[in-house]
Amino acid sequence: MALFKVGKGATRNVLVFNSFVVKFPTFLSWSLFLRGLLANMQEALFSGVDDSLCPVLYANKFGFMLIMPKAAVIPCSVNWAGFSNYLHSRYDGAQMSEFILSDLKPSNWGILKGKLVKIDYGSDTLERSRRFYDELADDEGLRVLSEVLSSKAPEIKRIDIQKEIEKGDRLLRQYLGKKGHCEKGKLRGEVNET
Repeated sequence: MALFKVGKGATRNVLVFNSFVVKFPTFLSWSLFLRGLLANMQEALFSGVDDSLCPVLYANKFGFMLIMPKAAVIPCSVNWAGFSNYLHSRYDGAQMSEFILSDLKPSNWGILKGKLVKIDYGSDTLERSRRFYDELADDEGLRVLSEVLSSKAPEIKRIDIQKEIEKGDRLLRQYLGKKGHCEKGKLRGEVNET
């Protein structure tokens, strides 16, 4: 019998042990790797904010690894429409309803200690995350941030994330191409979806 099972998501891989899971970024591309790091950091940040989110037991501060208790995953064979309706009726109007109700695919949910919890909440869109951060922010934090941004705006370096991701992808492709691991325009392990 295997010590653990391996699960694969869009941006992260998951090692599933008997009582816990370990999530780490995928290595299929630079872009997906960065998104996996961000997903782990987001789950670490939001853990404990709402009891409908599966708690994080440990998280590396750079997003390389995250550990959660193992929950019984809701199978994809469940009636998606019925499941979605149930979640909307349960969470509509809650403080985090928009965040919790994003990406309602059943496999993002599980049962932990007899309670329904969201087990994958690190893949949400950046815009939704920003709105949720704003909901959590207090007035003093917003005032200080506003002062910093208005008085020191020229000192703040702005980064174009998409350009950085593309640059990392190019460098990774060049490196793998030199090592013989890269076909023309395609990383080994990538799948063309047609």
